[in-house]
Amino acid sequence: MKLYANEDIGIPKDHTCCSLEDVEDARSVACRLHIPYYVFNFTENFRTEIMER
Repeated sequence: MKLYANEDIGIPKDHTCCSLEDVEDARSVACRLHIPYYVFNFTENFRTEIMER
């Protein structure tokens, strides 16, 4: 579940969590384990409902 971009909260890009590379790594592991893998992008909802409040 993607909730924010690191740059939006002041974390440098080189200290990433959930970068595109991270997402692809997780997808690869799920594929090897034969389990479903989904990414839900709730960035805008999280920004308006949580961060802006």
